[in-house]
Amino acid sequence: MKKIVSPQDLASLCTQLSYGYASGTSIDQILELIKGSSNFKVDKWITDLKESQQLSFVLEKDGSFPEYFIAAFRIAEKVGQEEKMCTLLATHFTRIAELKSFLKESLSLPFILLGIFSIVLGIMSWSILPLFQNLLFQLGVAQSAGFNLFLTELKFFS
Repeated sequence: MKKIVSPQDLASLCTQLSYGYASGTSIDQILELIKGSSNFKVDKWITDLKESQQLSFVLEKDGSFPEYFIAAFRIAEKVGQEEKMCTLLATHFTRIAELKSFLKESLSLPFILLGIFSIVLGIMSWSILPLFQNLLFQLGVAQSAGFNLFLTELKFFS
């Protein structure tokens, strides 16, 4: 199974296609323009397009596009609304890419905070708490066995 195209790449492709359709350029010329600025195998698309004359068939044959993208493109070709569909899909895929980025950042933040907490806890248990323990011992403050056990477990944990 081929890798599905990322939302960023789909948004970029749809934007380029919508600009091409808006200018009234033929699909062959649009693909020639896209060839230099995309990660897609546009050369293969151009040869496939000569057979079928439908971009939806070419995208389906590529196999790396989502089914709903191909279905939407096929419907837009039937009704002659390729430009409008490409514009709407570009907006849709841009929002999906932004949402994925936001979720990735949101889910990684707690792990970063946990790492910082662990580092601070380790520094405290290995350097700062023994200094206070020595200070309390020199002042003659009685330390309970529970307090010593707590410090030992804290060092072991960190």
